[in-house]
Amino acid sequence: MKKVTIADIAQELSLSPVTISRALSGQPGVSSKLKAQILEKAKEMGYSRPQKGEPYKILVLYYKETPVQEASNLARMEQSIEKTLQEAGTDYFAEFIDSQAQKELKVPYHMTKSAAFDGVIFVGRFDPEYEKLIAKTAGSIVSFTGHSNSSEYDCVGFNIHNTGYKQCRYLIENGHRKIGFVSAGGRKNRDRLLGISTALEDYGISKREDSLFALELGHLDSISALFNAGQLPTAFVCDSDYTAMCFVQELFRLGLRIPDDISVIGSGNNEYATLSLTKLTTLDLNIEYCCELAVTTLIKRMERCDKPFESIEVISRLIERDSVKKLQ
Repeated sequence: MKKVTIADIAQELSLSPVTISRALSGQPGVSSKLKAQILEKAKEMGYSRPQKGEPYKILVLYYKETPVQEASNLARMEQSIEKTLQEAGTDYFAEFIDSQAQKELKVPYHMTKSAAFDGVIFVGRFDPEYEKLIAKTAGSIVSFTGHSNSSEYDCVGFNIHNTGYKQCRYLIENGHRKIGFVSAGGRKNRDRLLGISTALEDYGISKREDSLFALELGHLDSISALFNAGQLPTAFVCDSDYTAMCFVQELFRLGLRIPDDISVIGSGNNEYATLSLTKLTTLDLNIEYCCELAVTTLIKRMERCDKPFESIEVISRLIERDSVKKLQ
């Protein structure tokens, strides 16, 4: 028999889960009349509050179609989330959901086979309508690395704007004034580019349209043209360590040396940062800590579902290696 949840009662009464939770836990903010109605409906539906010490039941949903440049980070996230859930004493299940399942609003397999979950962690950028579907069954959800400006739930992620700023600032402080940007494309680059542009502005570097060359993997033919014309930037910001590794290989193919001819800085501090002959200067995203934060944020939400929603972005830290040359 399916366990009755706060979300089930909320759906029956066309009320918010927060209102139901307040009434069931005796918190203020609910009229006596409405509280009596909620308690009666809860009793009628066979609702029973979780016993003290009973482990939370958590479902972790991963977006399946992860870009190759983020695959290494995803593996670290899986391990760190699992470790944190174990340390918290929860019962947990994990499942990968592709874009087609989201489009069809297909309920996750574990939700069809198990009793209700107390909370769900979304890892990656999920469709908002799909998140709403899951939220109807699991009253508490947290989005990890998939923040949307329209989100009405807790979000945890990386401060990509700050990361872009730090990457660019480090290059500027090492004497570079003509700086390029290489990416694998995608939505997150908007925040990173804003960080780079802010750093250029803060340091008084020209904001002409040609002052920041933006290139994408797969479209690097212009590098040799820029090099032959003497217009190649002295340093490049890359949106990931994977992008940086591919870019460095392309530069080597053209006979350019890192960092003697071109300086490169990555983002992620994963295994790609140490695969090339020149070890990559990069930004560590503090992935393990972010995973802990995603789990603890969900647990806080389940213990107090009436608190304001939070959007938490963790700051990255610089890892200096050998791929950036000091010009002055």
